Amino acid sequence: MTFPKDTQKTVSKLNLDKRIEAVMKSVMKMTDASVCTLFIAAREHLRIVLHIGRGEEIDVKKFSIRIGEGIAGCAAAHGIPLLIADIYDEPRYIEYIPGIRSKLAVPIISERNVLGVLVVDSDRPSAFCLDDLEILVELTDHMAVVLEYV
Repeated sequence: MTFPKDTQKTVSKLNLDKRIEAVMKSVMKMTDASVCTLFIAAREHLRIVLHIGRGEEIDVKKFSIRIGEGIAGCAAAHGIPLLIADIYDEPRYIEYIPGIRSKLAVPIISERNVLGVLVVDSDRPSAFCLDDLEILVELTDHMAVVLEYV
């Protein structure tokens, strides 16, 4: 039995979503994060496509930020990861999840194009370290290969 191509694409996308969600849950465990969010670049904006952890009240379908705004937007605009020990000391911070104190935002880059940003948040200040940053940079390199073909 052969399924129509659009059915095969839908099933393939669902499998990809489940795999990305599993990876994000692993990232939360490895970094002891409270939240993990995947933003995807769409023209001049970043929109949330997957969000795990606190902040379930966010309407991910409506939430987007301009590239260059906030921590994730700045990581996307400059193509560099940002490790923020305490968001209260960070003027670029835009609150969309109450109670967050530290943040790590790593752009997902493929051949100089920013495809999105992977963000982990914690309710503790200085929750992330350079080892966490290295793990997320390596992970986003792999994610870029996958996302490029979706």
